[in-house]
Amino acid sequence: NILMAIDRPRTYMQSVLMYLLNKYNISGARQIEFQQLKTPPKLLVSANSPSLQTLITTMLKESDNTIANSLFKTIGSRYAKEPGTWENGHRALHDILIKSIQLDIPNTTLIDGAGGSRYGFVTPQQIIILLYRIYLSPHSAEFISALPIAGIDGTLKNRMTNIYTRGKVYAKTGTETAVSTLSGYLETRKKNKVAFSIMINGFVDLPDRYRKLEDEL
Repeated sequence: NILMAIDRPRTYMQSVLMYLLNKYNISGARQIEFQQLKTPPKLLVSANSPSLQTLITTMLKESDNTIANSLFKTIGSRYAKEPGTWENGHRALHDILIKSIQLDIPNTTLIDGAGGSRYGFVTPQQIIILLYRIYLSPHSAEFISALPIAGIDGTLKNRMTNIYTRGKVYAKTGTETAVSTLSGYLETRKKNKVAFSIMINGFVDLPDRYRKLEDEL
């Protein structure tokens, strides 16, 4: 089975409904509209989303930007008690980080969920603080296990495969044009974990040599 997040669920549902109506020769269907019903409708069928842990694991292991942005807007929706947007997701995340781990970062950062914006000016030191506070939290084991593991799975499956690093680095990659980053935890020989954050930017050639540098570091 292939799991994927739906970027525009209304458009997706319209196309699926039209496909099924045509497939079974059901005529009379015109334009599909979305409206709010005045009375609660009778439940005909229901489907549950994968668990939050499953979604987060897929998001981190496979760098699924759609899940990341969907969760970003969902946090904004729950926090502001209104439909999720980039703006209320941004405000919610800033407020949560300040109140929960006292990570005070400029309001001009973290404006999307996937880190795709060129205005996400987060520093390695801020990432280290975040990783350290997560490590001290009750849910650290679930978070660390959801990160790609060097030489094992996710975006690190084919990286750091030697005996010294395979299975000992739990980290999230980050790639944009002229940007390559790697942040997470390194397991020492004594089974302790060290948080690290590497950010390289401003280069004009391919990122392969910089990923190699990250792996060597």
